[in-house]
Amino acid sequence: MLTSLAVFAAARSWAPKRLSTARLRQLGGATFGVFLIHPLLLFPIQRALSLPDTHVISRTVVWAVPLACLVFAATTVIALVAARIPFVRRLIS
Repeated sequence: MLTSLAVFAAARSWAPKRLSTARLRQLGGATFGVFLIHPLLLFPIQRALSLPDTHVISRTVVWAVPLACLVFAATTVIALVAARIPFVRRLIS
């Protein structure tokens, strides 16, 4: 939850210079797909790498931040590709 709030606060002050409005809308349209797909990647990777499922913040941050970035990037690509398929687009848009 704290990470989500930190990302939200950082994103509010971020003004992308290289992203067009159309590109931002495309990324925005992929957010529901990312939300739906991310557990399908996150949990198997977490189990395969034997990452701890702990509430100790110092241990979790070490692996959670890079893993979150990896999963976010991968699921964004998957959602954007899936959005090009008409039937799938109706499910995730």
